[in-house]
Amino acid sequence: MIMRRLSTSIRKQDWFTVLIEMLIVVLGVYLGIQLGNWNEANRNNARLIGALERLEGEVRTNIDIANDLVAIIEEEQDERVVALEVLQFCTADEAQMDALNIAITSTIRDYAPSFIDNSFSELLGRDELLDLLSSEFRQVMGGYRGQLTEDQDQFNTNFNLMWMDHLIRSPMVGVDFEGEEGSPRLVLATGIEEACADPRFQVQLLTTVSFIMGLRLRAERFVEESEAFLASIQSERGAL
Repeated sequence: MIMRRLSTSIRKQDWFTVLIEMLIVVLGVYLGIQLGNWNEANRNNARLIGALERLEGEVRTNIDIANDLVAIIEEEQDERVVALEVLQFCTADEAQMDALNIAITSTIRDYAPSFIDNSFSELLGRDELLDLLSSEFRQVMGGYRGQLTEDQDQFNTNFNLMWMDHLIRSPMVGVDFEGEEGSPRLVLATGIEEACADPRFQVQLLTTVSFIMGLRLRAERFVEESEAFLASIQSERGAL
């Protein structure tokens, strides 16, 4: 309709009407583009809020994973302390020997958590969403993801080193197939005097215990950093 009137006005050389009708056309196109941009911005904002919610959920899951690791390590911490004391003083009663064997068995627990980072990949692969984030949050998010990757790699490395190179391969360690509840467990296969006389075994036990305690400290630090990152996510969501 507008274009038909515009064509008629041009034929009549009614230039004022032509100008008005052209302005109407231009304004209509402009408003249409602005409305489309506004709708797209709203959709991207909703997508970003959803992505941040998923990211928050993953961070909370990772915190639970790290806390579970800390709990696993703490379960047998007293036995590991007793094991080191036994090797230091080279004497052990039945309870202390049982603690030593529990400490040895604890070295084959799964100390390699698998963290989740799917939402990071989603955000980093969507430039239209990243542009809506504050520069401060993008910097915090990048730093946290780098720490997450480093911690995951370190957990895996420490676990593999402990498994392959330390106590489990010692000739002084054997398997008791008649352990509690019928499940096999690792035990000291020699007398305590012989174990104390072998510096290699003592180093292996100490190194393994140190690895486990190092993992606990890393997991506790990871929880602290994750909780701080959670606060950053919530602050960024509140600003959207």
